[in-house]
Amino acid sequence: MKRLSLVVVGFACLGLPLRAQSVPAAIAAAWLRAEANRGELERAWREVGEQERPALAFLLEHMPTADAQTLDSAFLLAEVRLAREAREAVAWGAKLPDALFHAFVVPYAQAKERREAWRVDFAQRFLPLVRDCKTSGEAAQKLNETIFAVLNVHYSTGRARADQAPSESIAQGKASCTGLSILLADACRACCVPARLVSVKWPHKQGNHTWVEVWDGAAWRFVGADEPDPAGLDRGWFVGDAARCRDADRDHRIWAVAFADTGQRFGAGWGRGIELWGTDETARYVGAPVSAAEVATDSDVSGLFALIAQDDAVRAQLDRFFAADAVRQATFEFDRNLDAELQTKDGDARLRALAFAAWRDSEKNTLQVDFAASRVQAGDKASAYVCKQVGVRPAGGWP
Repeated sequence: MKRLSLVVVGFACLGLPLRAQSVPAAIAAAWLRAEANRGELERAWREVGEQERPALAFLLEHMPTADAQTLDSAFLLAEVRLAREAREAVAWGAKLPDALFHAFVVPYAQAKERREAWRVDFAQRFLPLVRDCKTSGEAAQKLNETIFAVLNVHYSTGRARADQAPSESIAQGKASCTGLSILLADACRACCVPARLVSVKWPHKQGNHTWVEVWDGAAWRFVGADEPDPAGLDRGWFVGDAARCRDADRDHRIWAVAFADTGQRFGAGWGRGIELWGTDETARYVGAPVSAAEVATDSDVSGLFALIAQDDAVRAQLDRFFAADAVRQATFEFDRNLDAELQTKDGDARLRALAFAAWRDSEKNTLQVDFAASRVQAGDKASAYVCKQVGVRPAGGWP
């Protein structure tokens, strides 16, 4: 069992009544790192309720020095209070281990994005959406299906920066895969769904990608932000690429971002010089090798599971495109990581086939109405037709 070190802090220097109080050494260390902002952290520790004290202790111990020197007590107290209230509001909250709650629900940031009070807004908007969900995994899927339309934010290479804070993405209506992932992970945390970013620099091609992992009650599962798949979690267009990271060097492995010190630092894929605490999760993505014949049909895939999930996930994106109105279609962008696949003969053929199948199915309902009415339409033109059988059908022929 880890021993908790205590120090005695005199409060006379704080303008409080002359008395002493024992505080964990990690909290006292945070106060020292805060320098001129020390009074705000001390005030938060003094005023926090006993139910929320462990969550605040986690934040104070692990927050970056820049945060310790700038965040005020009101912000910190609101964060731990809202996190506790969300935990009490959802069906899985009572069963959620404290360690997961503190590490992946309570933190107010995913990486190095601008700090802001997104939790109060997201809790008001999204907690009602997940109150009937039985598990955190079900809630994550519901949020991914819903929040981006509510916030009117979608993927675009025209966003201002990669790691945008929620308000920046909402103001533009645009975000990179990283910005979308921050939005989804924050919405999850506001609803007591443990969530974290995952980052990779591809070892086999130019580019990088960011997605989200959520705790479903039993294990970490992954999901592409604003890319919900009707088949559920652990499906994404990027699974084939992720499987190629099996033997990658440290800079090109799959990393999950952590708020606390994990003893491992990695370079975030979305920006130069951005180093974060994290854990290497590559082993969970590489899958099992398939036969030589299967690999020959798609050289980017090292597991049959990856090819199936990848096709389904791209198809889910295409279905959303064809279901959108003309205005949304005009600004719809697929992740630019797919551009590399379009540059190969097999990849181009595969994506074209998926796009045609999605278009055909999207038109089916409209065409079925026309078929039942015996008419064809093109733009603003319509033509009725008559189809009837005349005579007797000869053997092997047509009437």
